[in-house]
Amino acid sequence: MSYRTKLILSFLLVILLTILITLLIQRAVIEPKWTQFLTNFSLERRGPELASIVAQNIQRARRWYELRPLLEQLSMFYRVKVFLTDANGDLQVQSRYPEEIQPVQAEIDKALEGITSSIEISLSNGQKADVVTSPVYVNNKLIGTIQIVQERTNLGGVLSFPLTSSLLIGGGIAAFFSLFLVYLVSRQVTLPIKKMKQMALKFSQGDFTARVELSSRDELGELAQVLNDMARKLEETERIRKELLANISHELRTPLTTVQGYIEALMDGVLPEAKREESLKLVLEEVKKTESLVNSILELSRLEAGAIKMELCPFDLKNLIHWIKDKLDLPYQRKGVNLELQLPEEKIIVLGDPDRVGEVLEIFLDNSLRYTEKGGIVRVSCFKKGNEAIISVKDNGIGISPDELPRIFDRFYRSTKIPRGEKLGAGLGLAIAKEIIEAHGSKIQVESAPGEGSCFTFGLKLERG
Repeated sequence: MSYRTKLILSFLLVILLTILITLLIQRAVIEPKWTQFLTNFSLERRGPELASIVAQNIQRARRWYELRPLLEQLSMFYRVKVFLTDANGDLQVQSRYPEEIQPVQAEIDKALEGITSSIEISLSNGQKADVVTSPVYVNNKLIGTIQIVQERTNLGGVLSFPLTSSLLIGGGIAAFFSLFLVYLVSRQVTLPIKKMKQMALKFSQGDFTARVELSSRDELGELAQVLNDMARKLEETERIRKELLANISHELRTPLTTVQGYIEALMDGVLPEAKREESLKLVLEEVKKTESLVNSILELSRLEAGAIKMELCPFDLKNLIHWIKDKLDLPYQRKGVNLELQLPEEKIIVLGDPDRVGEVLEIFLDNSLRYTEKGGIVRVSCFKKGNEAIISVKDNGIGISPDELPRIFDRFYRSTKIPRGEKLGAGLGLAIAKEIIEAHGSKIQVESAPGEGSCFTFGLKLERG
């Protein structure tokens, strides 16, 4: 059963239950109360009115029985039983309808004392009836009483059908329009759900280009937006995965092809004896490059998956920077690039993983060396700011163009604008540095312009003294 069908049937059931409960309330509460109200209200008014009519006719009548036609007319018109007594309380005349109803003498006695009363009695057939008894005066003299009895079933029958029929007709009209509105609303609800279902089916088949076009701002609109965002992320992830596989294949193909060529040449005896040692050195160098590439890929994957935990501990940042400078002094001297430090005199104790922070500094300094020409300057500076130590690596190299700047932290991305004689790296260093710094709760800021150099900055939390 579809969701729309369930929704329509649920609303229909609610409407039917509402009509049924309303009818039960009408039958059990409203109808009896309303009937009693109307009966009492009408009889309380009719008693004095009929007493006045009888008093006017008594003056013209010579005998009590001459009033019978009047009582019969009143009985038929008002659908009541009428009793007329004299000043002694003796019954003189009564209407014929209905025959089985008898007068209530106790109420007649009250009327002889000038009291108008209204009570409820039970008839012999089990029905309820209302009795109103009033005194009759002629020229301010009490000449008798009039007692009116009305069965409640008379008025109840009159009210029952109109109320019930009105409820049924109104309920039917309400059900029709309600179901029509439910149909429209359910269509607005189920149509987006069907679109989302189709989108999910495409996801299961590996197609992440599907989108749900939904402009509403309700919960379904928010869900559609979440699914679209997820689809974009999955599509981007799939693109990165394919690009990663292509890049890895490309990066591994070149050294493996070189190694294969040299090994085949050595096995076939094509290379002369004098060049065999040199060829083996080239093979070893390519193998080391391949090993370094694989290690970098594995490290980046583990960092992104959170498998590598940072061993945070207090350490002296100045000592780490000096140690990294001593390590890289030789390659800087060979190229003729000056490596300078700009550090405060006091110690800078920070919380972090010194090995990983040192790896980040090496990556920045290696990139600066590669993209800075002979005679250039690379400066490492550090200073305190608030509860952080700010570290920056700035060079006056060739810089990064604005179109390349957003992509420098992508895996395997390498700028083609590199000084002559420099070799392209694997394009994983900055991606690794980004993951390490973010694992320390910080971000890498980059400022660069073509021909003006680059500046990489990040922060580390200071140890609380």
